[in-house]
Amino acid sequence: MKFFDYDKNASNVEYYEILEDLMERWEHEIVELKEAKGGYDADKIGCYFSEISNEANLRNQQHDRLVFGVSEKDKIKHVVGTAYKKGVVSCSW
Repeated sequence: MKFFDYDKNASNVEYYEILEDLMERWEHEIVELKEAKGGYDADKIGCYFSEISNEANLRNQQHDRLVFGVSEKDKIKHVVGTAYKKGVVSCSW
């Protein structure tokens, strides 16, 4: 299913493809998708990092994901964007 449009020739196309895949499967033990349009509580972020990294470790997975700027309203998934901490953060344990 296609959730948003993007340039398939963009230099960072892999990020769009990862987001499409994550939105297709939605949330599970090692993926959290949050709206966070303007900000998010730092304590909650710490808890999410701890929870999903522990789950990734237990499942012998190299990556986990916490993605801001994605919403599910009226059971429709869509990208809403975020102004929180612009840039990509990726953690591998």
